[in-house]
Amino acid sequence: MAILDHNLMPIPFYAFKTVYVAWDIENCAVPRGLPARTVLARIRRSLRNQGYQGDIRILAVAANQDRVPQHIQDVLLNNGVEYYDLHTNAKQASDDEIVKRIREKMGCTDRGNFMLISGDGGFEGVVRELETEGHNTILAYNLESAAEAIQYKVGYTHFLWWDLLRWF
Repeated sequence: MAILDHNLMPIPFYAFKTVYVAWDIENCAVPRGLPARTVLARIRRSLRNQGYQGDIRILAVAANQDRVPQHIQDVLLNNGVEYYDLHTNAKQASDDEIVKRIREKMGCTDRGNFMLISGDGGFEGVVRELETEGHNTILAYNLESAAEAIQYKVGYTHFLWWDLLRWF
């Protein structure tokens, strides 16, 4: 199934579908010195620049409030982001929550777009599920992270986290 046209833009079926963004904000944090509002704008702009014209819904997850400063949490919540602070120190808690939320969205939408922003490689299974179900997958990752291990095994659109933030 073709997800991109010959110009590397999403085919119209996907271009106008909602993009669900699952952001592992602990592993791909808001960079120091870059306002959280700017990060959100750049995530959205990068998707628009790639040809995605549908609604963009962002979900951000952190295991506990100590990992994301309060002022960043406030910006996320005030800018339409579904932000979840799990109030736990359990290992992999935020990854597990992201997988759970992706599966929930996957189960209640027809084929569409899912973007994963992460610094972990523990999402390979859910990404394969998305692709098997006919969803378009987009990945933004840290080059130094385990996520690079799945960069060639998912969808067609990939960003380095820092490159994604440079798009205007």
